[in-house]
Amino acid sequence: MSAAERVLVTGAGGHLGGHAAHLLARSGKHVYGTVRGSIPAAADKQTGIRWLSCDFSKPDEVRAAVKASNPSLVLHTVGLAGVADMSALIAANVTALEYLVGSLENAPVNCLLVIGSGAEYSPGRGREPIREDHPLGPSSPYGLSKLHQFEVAQRAAERGLPVAYGRPFNLIGPGISCVTAVGDISKRVAEAMQGQGRRVIDVGDLNRWRDYLDVRDAATACELLLESASPGDAYNICSGVPVLMSEVVDRLLALADDGLAVQTVELSPSPDYVVGDSSKLRGLGWAPEYELDTSLRDGLQYIASKLIASG
Repeated sequence: MSAAERVLVTGAGGHLGGHAAHLLARSGKHVYGTVRGSIPAAADKQTGIRWLSCDFSKPDEVRAAVKASNPSLVLHTVGLAGVADMSALIAANVTALEYLVGSLENAPVNCLLVIGSGAEYSPGRGREPIREDHPLGPSSPYGLSKLHQFEVAQRAAERGLPVAYGRPFNLIGPGISCVTAVGDISKRVAEAMQGQGRRVIDVGDLNRWRDYLDVRDAATACELLLESASPGDAYNICSGVPVLMSEVVDRLLALADDGLAVQTVELSPSPDYVVGDSSKLRGLGWAPEYELDTSLRDGLQYIASKLIASG
């Protein structure tokens, strides 16, 4: 990518969008990042990002953000997770992209990278890693809304917009969302460490294999895909490494070093094995750098710092 390229990152105040926006800005790009609501004072000087207030439920604000940024590259991370309200999910994950696509149709964009989710896939077959050609068939309202988002992206690509699609699996690390399983457990561990929560943490069945990737590695994947993705293609953004959830919990408890314990309770059933195949992304020259322990530690420290700041 040219150092003079202008990049619009939607949802730059979020987990992946935030890390990607900062990474792109550090590499010399002219980065415009959208946030919903007011922009923090002196934000430009602190980050090198040109911040834009944009509510993606309002098409006029989306058009204004596109006009102000005049981007050649767009990373779309705006979205909603952690709720079961289908109308809210559709508004945030589908309608928002429709507004963005409509605003970009006459813009000289070289790549629009839309961030979907591994939740769009149907459950895997046994211990087989999920490739990009795996059947789509989400089992959750969130996954279904993201599948609808993918359909919007496909239609835009068919009309000639250079759209690529990324599907992260389980992102961890600093800024982790507490609506995810690891984020929720990390939050309760952090609360217990600070004397704000129970010493025994309820968990579901931990005999589940999952694919975890540090958000900073996902951000470097986004930077690469903006430059190298083939229009119309989808790419898994994942480690490809199966990890037992019980191992993740054990490592979080070890980081706490505070005599915490867990007890298993009955929660909603989930697939035994959900691990992505990262071969397609690695074929572009990408490889993850962060180890699991580092990601878990940094995520836990992030949540603990937020609890201290709010307490």
